Amino acid sequence: MDRFDAMRVFSRVVERRSFTLAADDLGLPRSTVTDAVKQLEALRPSDAGKTIRETGGLVGKVRISKVGVVSVGFSFEFRFKSRKREYSCGVCIRGIRDEARVPAR
Repeated sequence: MDRFDAMRVFSRVVERRSFTLAADDLGLPRSTVTDAVKQLEALRPSDAGKTIRETGGLVGKVRISKVGVVSVGFSFEFRFKSRKREYSCGVCIRGIRDEARVPAR
């Protein structure tokens, strides 16, 4: 699975607030969903400033905080009335994957 697929998987995990529900929605085994998120967590501080783009408009921007925490900010880019627009979709912070495992209501 490439980083574009991992971005899609992560956005579904955030949307559904559950690894299991995201896996069901995507028709993937839960272990594949977990591995995809781990792939994003494997980004290193040296990746800071990189942009991961998907042809459908999903964009991930790798950032590093002053204390060394690596995160990926996700957004959806599109054009509306000839102007470029961006909609923020959330952030994946390396090391907090377990917090996304909140039971869905």
